[in-house]
Amino acid sequence: MKLLAGGDLQKDLFFKKGEPIIKGSTFDLTIGSIFDSKGDRHVQPYMLQPREMIQVVSAEVFELPSDVTGHVTYKTSLTRKGIWALTVGIIDPGWDGPVSTTLFNFSKVEFPVAIGTPFLRVSLFQHEKVPDRLLKKAELDSKYRQDVQIAARKDFPSSFLDLDQVASSASELALKKFQKTALVLISASAALFATIQLVMAFSPPLAYGWLSNNQVEMERLRLQIEHLQQEFETSTQAEVGKLGHQIELQHQNLENSTHVKVEELRHKIEYLQQNFEAFRRDSSLSDDAVQSKKD
Repeated sequence: MKLLAGGDLQKDLFFKKGEPIIKGSTFDLTIGSIFDSKGDRHVQPYMLQPREMIQVVSAEVFELPSDVTGHVTYKTSLTRKGIWALTVGIIDPGWDGPVSTTLFNFSKVEFPVAIGTPFLRVSLFQHEKVPDRLLKKAELDSKYRQDVQIAARKDFPSSFLDLDQVASSASELALKKFQKTALVLISASAALFATIQLVMAFSPPLAYGWLSNNQVEMERLRLQIEHLQQEFETSTQAEVGKLGHQIELQHQNLENSTHVKVEELRHKIEYLQQNFEAFRRDSSLSDDAVQSKKD
């Protein structure tokens, strides 16, 4: 395989349309079409905002022979200004169409994207001829650009990672987690108070002793929930992701704590039932003894 350079870079041998800029060992491709996230086509310079993405198509239309493969990379002059070409790669032998990419502005300032701006560079490598059955042909130039326009409108968000949607989803997830946690706590609290009433009915001294030992822990959990709710209600959108993680951890802690409490209550109830059964047996025996004396 041979890298074509210098005099080997004759544009008429590799392009059927456009004016690629010849370098020492590469061609620079220029922007021919600009499509925003709504699918609108722009002929005037488009001001690409920070984190915004747009689709661009080359003005140049390839016509690669069967023994040449292209390798497309981004322009370092653009990356130094914060503009990335997200889709680069290989152009197969026989390709006879334009190429496209997604431009993303990861800088802090807007950047003008204009027709004719160099945006990609392509290296050409010569090799053995590829059989015709393996050659990849493009659709009509107009059809290719139309497909990119449709994809810009349907498949791509206006900003990288669609941060607004990510924040909204994180907020919704955090709210669901919080509601689920609250439901678990309410259910556990209801079961706890019902058990306390049962315990107090059968053995008040034991119940008061148990409540005294657990009062501090219950108050701590209540304060944690109140604090968590305040954080959730006052958090800003920028803190949603962090808060969602905190709620998830708190939810796990509360679930573990609830499980421990339920097990503890189950053992207490079993213990009280055993004492109550023993008390009934003793009371029954005492009554029988009294009755026997009377007889």
